[in-house]
Amino acid sequence: MKFRFRYTIEADGTHVARCLDFFSCQAVAPTLGQLRVHAAEVLHKDLSVPPSTCIFRSPRAAADDAPLGNALPIFTVAIRPGAAFALSLRELRTNRILFQRQVARRLGMQLSAYQRLEDPKRANPTLETVARVKKIFPKFDVSILFEPDSSAHSTDGSTTAAAPTTYKCCEKVVSRPPRKSNHI
Repeated sequence: MKFRFRYTIEADGTHVARCLDFFSCQAVAPTLGQLRVHAAEVLHKDLSVPPSTCIFRSPRAAADDAPLGNALPIFTVAIRPGAAFALSLRELRTNRILFQRQVARRLGMQLSAYQRLEDPKRANPTLETVARVKKIFPKFDVSILFEPDSSAHSTDGSTTAAAPTTYKCCEKVVSRPPRKSNHI
């Protein structure tokens, strides 16, 4: 599952990216390479916020709304497969107007185990669980589990030096100290 970010370069030279698919997600960094890495970090952070406090739209549905021209400076960020599973499962369940308890019962598991499946931070389903979910929700797209995670590396191959980043999570601006990088 990939989310699209549109970026701009401010007058002071800072790069700002706003997610086109998840409206409260924004990152700021001094370079484009750092911006890509920080956008992935803030996206994972924002997606782990409880769904009742943030608006979430499937990136595929958002992509169908308005085709983007080639002139816009846009990059994509793939999320962890477990997070993609959790978000897709939650979206399918809510679209069918089902409670978590109902789906947990259909999957033959405890409610707390099902709630872990819908948590983007903790979702790590077994292949057996994925198969059971696919039986209950035939529209579940298992290909999202095989997309690469771009959260650890910049897609342009550049190294990233630590820099302070400002995140905007659900209308609250949060500053975060530089993250130590394992990149050479």
